[in-house]
Amino acid sequence: LKKILKLREQERDAALINERNLGLVIHEALAALYAKIRDHDGSFLSAHKKQYYTWADEAARNVTSQNAEFAGPLAAPIIILISGRVAENVRTVIDLDAQILDGYIPHILEAAVDFREDGLLYFGRIDRISLNPADSSLVLIDYKSGTTPRANDCKPVPEDAEPEAQTLQDFQMPLYILLAENMSRETIREGWFANLKEKKYSPVVTDRNIIDLHSRTQTLSREEMEPSLNVCRIEAGRFARALADYDFTRPEGLSRKVCTGCAFFRICRTTYTTGTS
Repeated sequence: LKKILKLREQERDAALINERNLGLVIHEALAALYAKIRDHDGSFLSAHKKQYYTWADEAARNVTSQNAEFAGPLAAPIIILISGRVAENVRTVIDLDAQILDGYIPHILEAAVDFREDGLLYFGRIDRISLNPADSSLVLIDYKSGTTPRANDCKPVPEDAEPEAQTLQDFQMPLYILLAENMSRETIREGWFANLKEKKYSPVVTDRNIIDLHSRTQTLSREEMEPSLNVCRIEAGRFARALADYDFTRPEGLSRKVCTGCAFFRICRTTYTTGTS
């Protein structure tokens, strides 16, 4: 019967918390820690790193114990386990900032930002913007506990096409920069992902004359990022028009590989139209 019905066993590991929710808990702990650093010290001080470790452990325990996933009489050992993972990730960011952003002020933390442009409402949440008190320059940081985009993912493709025919493999950093610049009215010349898995900052936009991250990966200057911001605006307008017209036609050339990598894959009707192309 097993052969006739082509049944096969599936092995699934039990998961205490999915990676997305773990990432959200890490974000909460980092926001709590850096708010305390700002309130207590005014700026990040590498000399206080050991104290920050203690605060990180406290923040991890607090946000984990308040999470709805860990309620009930048997939650205590789970909270201890998960808070340890959260604290480890928070300590990673402390170590990175002690090396690179010593003296910087945690200026913006977990901020919901929106602005209107050309009849469209742009909205997003910025994890952190740190300010250099010496020259008021800003560093935009987005925490990544999962896959971290590269600078090349934010470049318009195809390169030789007109902007209206281009797209981006990843829109996150261009959109964050749009949001941050409209909020602060300042040019963002540093836009980094905090790659928690690899325990490093992965710069997308950077000015090596200001901060040298010793990164071997390709990066973009703020001027080189401008075409990506333009494509981001064009795509936003195209999406808004399609939504208004109830037009959910699959874009020409969209492959199944791209679809399966989308967070909305399981609820999108495109799933049933792309086939194996």
